[in-house]
Amino acid sequence: QGLVDFLLQQRRGPTQYLVAYLIKLFDPVYANELLARLPFAIAGILSIFLFYQFLKLCYGQKIALYASLFLTLNGLFIGLTRIVQYQPFVLLFSTLALYAFSLAQHRDSWKVAGVYLGVLSWTAAILTHIDGLFIAPFVLYLLYGWYTRKSDLDARTRWTHLMIVAIAAVILLAVYYIPLLSAASGDTRAYWASRLVGESEDVIPGSSLFTFTLYNPTLVVYIYFVLGILSLFKIKQNFPVWLWFLFPWLVYELLVYDAGTHIYTYLMPATILLAFGLRVVEDTMGRFLGEKVGQALAAAGMALLFGFLFLLSHFLFVDHTPEYPWEQRRFLIWTLGQPDTDYQL
Repeated sequence: QGLVDFLLQQRRGPTQYLVAYLIKLFDPVYANELLARLPFAIAGILSIFLFYQFLKLCYGQKIALYASLFLTLNGLFIGLTRIVQYQPFVLLFSTLALYAFSLAQHRDSWKVAGVYLGVLSWTAAILTHIDGLFIAPFVLYLLYGWYTRKSDLDARTRWTHLMIVAIAAVILLAVYYIPLLSAASGDTRAYWASRLVGESEDVIPGSSLFTFTLYNPTLVVYIYFVLGILSLFKIKQNFPVWLWFLFPWLVYELLVYDAGTHIYTYLMPATILLAFGLRVVEDTMGRFLGEKVGQALAAAGMALLFGFLFLLSHFLFVDHTPEYPWEQRRFLIWTLGQPDTDYQL
């Protein structure tokens, strides 16, 4: 079977299959799991670096550090970057796009190149999976900032650049997705329908809360909830992040029948909101306890928080004896895993 015919029979973009094909050149029968997983793990690691750099430009070093730690230690992101699947490359190309657009907005040397690199990277993310679309609110925010900033580019030149990259992106996406939709088999269309509107009786909608707590058990969901609420105290600063969060959340929680692990699309902006929540805690402690005492206690609390998340992630994904979630095991004061539950990971 030819490569093009194979790609057009798939249910998503070509990136994961092309990467797997490159692995096949070195390991024809995929006997080496490390080699197969490594490109996807590297993509996940690089996405953290780009995520940090993008946030550092937009919101400063503290928000960038806190959000990057939350992203790094979220069990769902760890789980998704351990397997041979598209998500790490969606993250990689999405964070590269956001970083490039940020450079275009903040650095004169990148005012044109950043836009072209950003659109190219965003197109690559969407070609990897349609999930790449969900960074759109923050992309539009960054492009608006770029378009209105003072520089030697006049409005006509800026508009011309935007039109060139937009047309190029539409052509690239159409070249793949139009044939993909046209060639979709009955089974593929049935699969899409079952995920979107639940037309198949065999598909039972999963709970996004269950999915989150499966990868992030114990106190993590409560930590996310509290810090997310606290981030509202800085909504003037993080309003674009809330728009980014709400776009995929509304689609996957209200429109799509079975969200599955696609909740990672709104967990990425959620980590930024958590960082703002931590800043609220830090500022409040400094205000009521004094700057030195408040900073010392806040630093100790954050070390405890991120240390806890690190140990939990190591427990779930590195320590395999016994194997979570199929076998019960103890973590601190919690018993995790249910041997009789049919987990669909």
